[in-house]
Amino acid sequence: MINHLRYSFETPTRLMVEVPMVAYDRAMKGSRLPELLDDETELVLASPEKGGVRLTLSDQWFKENKRTVDDTESTEAAASRWLYALTSTRRFTPDELLDPDLNVQMMQKSTGDGSGQGRLGFHAELVWPLNNNDMAQELAIYGMRKMALMFGYVDKSIIDSVYAGVDENGVLLQALDIGCCCVSTSGMTFEAAEPKAELFGHNLYNRQLMLTCFSGLVALARSRK
Repeated sequence: MINHLRYSFETPTRLMVEVPMVAYDRAMKGSRLPELLDDETELVLASPEKGGVRLTLSDQWFKENKRTVDDTESTEAAASRWLYALTSTRRFTPDELLDPDLNVQMMQKSTGDGSGQGRLGFHAELVWPLNNNDMAQELAIYGMRKMALMFGYVDKSIIDSVYAGVDENGVLLQALDIGCCCVSTSGMTFEAAEPKAELFGHNLYNRQLMLTCFSGLVALARSRK
């Protein structure tokens, strides 16, 4: 039974989001979600469930269309479809039906900065504390590295550049060490006694980096169950 928005995994590279029917109906009427679900790439699949619809971000396209580090244009376009499915369903979900463990807001379009490059905005609230920091960290690292390899922006020789850190001082989810492309808590504001950990994106220049960090967050949230 789908009672609220809920992010989870089917496999480490196959994210899912359970969408309450009220949010799904609104998204189907007020966004390009119908077009996305009819796309021949089948990057997003819909399965009716009691109380709503489960959207699966299918990794099959990536398996069939391997890309190299120097050839990212089509992969970024595919990642954009995933991101749109996540942002459109989140946008049409009433606040009281959001995932109680993980509230994520991601920008579909980049904004300019002083470097001349666009960055994608990212803000999240993660239920805190986690049950087991070490286990949660391992799950996040595993999922993020699988995602990064699937996207192809790193290869196995430098996979340690994708990393997660979870302890009493907060959370770091690093999609790429060059430029510190990550999502993390702030050492200036993080309070371990608070029921939510607030995280912000840093130097997320493309959707692949953003979704790699997002997968780490989902792993942390679901580690509590």
